[in-house]
Amino acid sequence: MDRIRIAIADDEAMVLDGLTALVSSLSDPYEIVGTADNGEDMLALLTSKKADLLLTDIRMPCMDGIRLTTELEKFPNPPCVIIVSAYDDRRYLQYAIRSPIVYDYVMKPFHQEEFSELLRAAAHFIIQKRADAAAHTPCTISIEDWVARILKSVQGGDSQDAIAQMRAAWEQLSTGKQQSECIHIASEIMMKITWGINIGTERQMAVLRLYNGIRELENCRTPMEIRECLEGYLRAACCDPNKKSRITALVSSCLQLINNNIADKNFGIAQAAEMLDVTPNYLSARFSRDMGLNFTKYLTMLRIEKAKQYLQTTNLRIYQISDLVGYEDSGYFVRVFKESVGMRPGEYRNIVNASNTSAIE
Repeated sequence: MDRIRIAIADDEAMVLDGLTALVSSLSDPYEIVGTADNGEDMLALLTSKKADLLLTDIRMPCMDGIRLTTELEKFPNPPCVIIVSAYDDRRYLQYAIRSPIVYDYVMKPFHQEEFSELLRAAAHFIIQKRADAAAHTPCTISIEDWVARILKSVQGGDSQDAIAQMRAAWEQLSTGKQQSECIHIASEIMMKITWGINIGTERQMAVLRLYNGIRELENCRTPMEIRECLEGYLRAACCDPNKKSRITALVSSCLQLINNNIADKNFGIAQAAEMLDVTPNYLSARFSRDMGLNFTKYLTMLRIEKAKQYLQTTNLRIYQISDLVGYEDSGYFVRVFKESVGMRPGEYRNIVNASNTSAIE
């Protein structure tokens, strides 16, 4: 991997020293070009020194992380930014989502393994952009060439590089295009990746995934939403069940909302998006990307699992359980339960009770 130059800004000396030590301890070729305890000093440092990646806190004296990032956006070649904050504030998260140079938003504290993976993903993205800039031939790379690069990363088991390749491809292919053209390009990428990854007995599932992916594309309203939808599609298509995907702060907040509102019959992606100050389409794409399944399927899965707990541990009637897990129509709840579990709720309870009785005897 090429060397990645990193700058770190945080007003807490312990955190600043900890991040510096963590980055220095990693085996990947990272070089720390400077640190600062406030945004003003970091801006001055980055004016004189080149950095590929900035790790920054938000609340700092003199100049906070948001203002620092805004100033860096004016640079001809700004660094990628990862915001590292202890504050779960929707305003900060909203800014991070919309800033063109913010790569991700991470909540403190975090696990070293998670942070190392995030740095590697950002490094892949930076290296790809660096290679494309050096080539000076953005218009000569076709969709076929990009798909070949992505598939090569997938076949090599490097999902992070595949996502970085996808981002670089989208940045080139979507520039200057109308929304309808972007959707057409994204659909073509999806189709080519689908047939490149899925063969034989997987073809039927691949077609269904492709159909659902293109339907999601048609609901996107901006090139950014289309790109996020593409990334979600790629992550789902290349999902490795032995690897846990990194979950971004936005999706982590969304998961918490789902857990807190599981009994709310009116709760859905529109309500979640409103609470998080993002569009439903954007939240849908980010959720699918991180979780490997869409919002509605996850909510249904969670509700059915909760219903199974009630069936196992209480004597509540089926209509009462239906109400507790967010279904107004108990008949509809029974149909959804059977589709998910393979039997009706009453049958499931009988089997569980019989099993428990046998265990006691």
